[in-house]
Amino acid sequence: MSKINWQMVLGAAFSILLWSGIGRAAEALNVEDAWVREAPPHAEVSAAYLTIDNQTSQVQTLLGVSSPQFQKVEIHTTRMANGQVQMQMLHEASIAAHDRLEFKPGAYHLMLLQPLHPLKSGDIVELILKFDHAPQITIQAPIRNAENDGESPHHHDMGDMKM
Repeated sequence: MSKINWQMVLGAAFSILLWSGIGRAAEALNVEDAWVREAPPHAEVSAAYLTIDNQTSQVQTLLGVSSPQFQKVEIHTTRMANGQVQMQMLHEASIAAHDRLEFKPGAYHLMLLQPLHPLKSGDIVELILKFDHAPQITIQAPIRNAENDGESPHHHDMGDMKM
């Protein structure tokens, strides 16, 4: 019976894992600093903010977002039109290779529509982000009271959205 050189087998396996892991680490798509603005009781809409860090070598496009706690999640941006701040729904948002896209008050953000149950500061919202060239990413975003974070509660104009 031949003797197996376990050091060589383990060394080869480790090398393969290390090599493939380095490639993935350098080609990562990360979601950071996610949080949800606390909405008033009985509100039909809230907003989520986060940063997507695209360390891949290609453009990544966020195709959609869902949450088991909301009927619908939409990608929005805020823009100036005729001297007024308006929200615009987007079907997708692209992140250039080796770049970041910030979803923040007054800019890109996620509109969370029709909560399935009441949510308050300290609760966690699960968000599932779907991309064109990357696996979906599921994150946990805490609900925060914007007033406690230095954000004005009126900083994010929800326009004609029903509250």
